[in-house]
Amino acid sequence: SSFSMAMRSALMCFGAIIMLFATNVKLTLIVLASVPLVLVPILFYGRRVRALSRQSQDSMSDVGSYAGEAIEHIK
Repeated sequence: SSFSMAMRSALMCFGAIIMLFATNVKLTLIVLASVPLVLVPILFYGRRVRALSRQSQDSMSDVGSYAGEAIEHIK
């Protein structure tokens, strides 16, 4: 299922690029040249944000379990 979705997405992307070239070659080349300039920072910062998010979730989990234990021991 994921393979078929990947193939479908790849074919749609390929078709979109063909349509872009058919519409305006110069603008298509500008857009395709700018894609790596946008993609590289997204990949770089995405990993960092994912790690920070995981740390934040772990911290929130620790706080939640600590609060739960504190409330449980009030009785």
